[in-house]
Amino acid sequence: MDGYAATRAIRSMEGATARIPIVAMTANVLESEVQQCLDAGMDAFVPKPFKQEELAEAIGKAMG
Repeated sequence: MDGYAATRAIRSMEGATARIPIVAMTANVLESEVQQCLDAGMDAFVPKPFKQEELAEAIGKAMG
């Protein structure tokens, strides 16, 4: 199962589990890749390699 399928499976669950924050981390930084992550239900995206500040910002965004 890839990250897209895992995200869709989590988002299809009932209750609080369905809203667990999900942050994508990938070396693919094309805009279409970012959009695919968001379309799957991920909350944020961090390109690799990443800076600590980028990760912290993405986690903050995902936490709402």
